Amino acid sequence: MINIKLIGVTKRFGTITAVDNIDLNVERGEFFTILGPTGAGKTTTLKLIAGLLKPDEGEIYFDGQLVNDVPPEERDIGFVFQGYALFPHMTVWENVTYGPLVRGMDPEKVERIGREILSKVHLLERADSYPHELSGGMQQRVALARALASGSKLLLLDEPLSALDARLREELRFELRNIVKETGATAIQVTHDKYEALQLSDRIAILRKGKVVQVDTPVNLFTKPNSIFVANFICDMNFFEGIVKKVDEEGSIIQLRGGLLVKTLDRTHKFGERVVVAIRFEDVEIKPEEVEHPYSIYGKVERISFLGPFIRIEALLDNGEEVSVKLPATIGYRFELGDRITVNFEPTKIIVYSYPRAGLAEELIVE
Repeated sequence: MINIKLIGVTKRFGTITAVDNIDLNVERGEFFTILGPTGAGKTTTLKLIAGLLKPDEGEIYFDGQLVNDVPPEERDIGFVFQGYALFPHMTVWENVTYGPLVRGMDPEKVERIGREILSKVHLLERADSYPHELSGGMQQRVALARALASGSKLLLLDEPLSALDARLREELRFELRNIVKETGATAIQVTHDKYEALQLSDRIAILRKGKVVQVDTPVNLFTKPNSIFVANFICDMNFFEGIVKKVDEEGSIIQLRGGLLVKTLDRTHKFGERVVVAIRFEDVEIKPEEVEHPYSIYGKVERISFLGPFIRIEALLDNGEEVSVKLPATIGYRFELGDRITVNFEPTKIIVYSYPRAGLAEELIVE
């Protein structure tokens, strides 16, 4: 296990600042994910940790030791690349035991490590196979086994599952985490797949335009996103512009476009302040009829999408805004195109943000 710390790290490529003054602290034995849209600086950050790139500013520490000038081969890192990067002319066994042999381990120890690691990834029976004879999932496990066999205390995973089809990716997520946890290594993964990050990670760092915008547990990121950008990137979220019309000890009343009112528990914004109301698709309450209630909102079903176990309903509200709702298929089938509906927002499920200076549309852009 190893602790990784980045302090004020910046990396530029010409006029482009790929990583902008970031601070990160990865605990020993943690499965840590760096998540963000394309171009956010994820892979650059991983390469800085690996020593493949040198920071223009800032410091990188491994267990309290400054490693800015330490070359990659001396950082004791196991690297799993996006494309696996297996040696095609070597068997599975030769790929996995290459690291220990290069390090000069005695044959008995190499044999023990090879058998132990291949057993963990369930590939011992394929030890004599070549990479081209394996499925994509098997090749991914060989790449992981090779990194683990090196005995490295730190594993760097560069979108290790992205080359797999969706079903296999889903199957291997937990297998990947379990294998890494069994070894006790610290792991840092880069991905743009939010579901992968939420399922695998102890903690996640969200990057945007080279900056860290939030670091938290998967549960906290999902339930308490600290900005509109994070909420939109992590969750399936509806956003509505509004004005705070009342604040008291019970919360606040916010007026949306067209005079519609929603009640929230938020007390952090002032009367008259311009805000953004956010609520996840699955938290929107919907009824296939018009039901009178002080905070009911009416509309019409415009689109229905079947998503297997779920149904997504998109409705046009009477104030001209659109709302998306995600329902279990056992409930969603009750709705049809053109249905008049009643929509309610449960106060405990609403998140309220200050209106962004650059406008709401700018915050909803996923670069």
